[in-house]
Amino acid sequence: MRKQAILKYKGFDINLGDRNNMEQFSSNRAAFSQVFLQGTYDPLLKKIEYGDMVIDAGANIGMFTLQAARIVGSSGMVISVEPQPDNIEFLKENIRLNSLTNVRVITKALYFQDEVAVSFMGKGVGGHLSKSGSAMVETISLKTIVSMLHGKEFWIKMDIEGGEEFIFARDQDLSCLKGLKGMAYEIHSANGEALLNARLNDIGLKPSPVYLERDFAKKILIEFIEHPILAIRLYRSFLLRLAPRILKKRDPPAESGDGFEPGIQYAFRE
Repeated sequence: MRKQAILKYKGFDINLGDRNNMEQFSSNRAAFSQVFLQGTYDPLLKKIEYGDMVIDAGANIGMFTLQAARIVGSSGMVISVEPQPDNIEFLKENIRLNSLTNVRVITKALYFQDEVAVSFMGKGVGGHLSKSGSAMVETISLKTIVSMLHGKEFWIKMDIEGGEEFIFARDQDLSCLKGLKGMAYEIHSANGEALLNARLNDIGLKPSPVYLERDFAKKILIEFIEHPILAIRLYRSFLLRLAPRILKKRDPPAESGDGFEPGIQYAFRE
């Protein structure tokens, strides 16, 4: 029997999936916790205003999209880019549950080229482009997405599991980002960190220090203290083990092999 876990949190209705499918539920729970409980993207969300344009690259099940769409309102728009079919299902469902009409969903992978088929592996929060992936997804370029904004300034949230290194490669033309006001992005390698910092500096944005998962530990623990029923619903028997797990380093991506610990950065125009 399916047992959908639909949370009501801060005015949102959020479908985290079937509790009997723990692989799916755990991934969706991680996405919810990262965005809502840890507040990973709060520094960006606090700068977004009514009427703004936002690109959510690697939208997953829509946790950032929901918050951004509510902020920008009917005069703004969120373009949510997500290639993984299971994630797309929940992304669209969460948009529907919250009656959002200002979100455009693009079911492709963000890349430096349009309309090519690329190899993709993994599901949920770990889905990413990979030479050894068994699935194929179609791509869309950042330039094409920006063209949908009709010359308006915009914000970007990007979590595409290493794909950002293709988009910001040194031979890529970033002139489409002249209207970029600021960005929050996850980095997945030391090379990626250096590359994005340099390229964002080139277009006039100042990157922040890197924030690791443990940097958000205090906030998630406060949320659990203030909302104990939510904590129990989400983690139950895992609750006692959660605090040390939050403080522990995450394992590096399987394909990186360099021991790099992924982190979040923000970059804004001064």
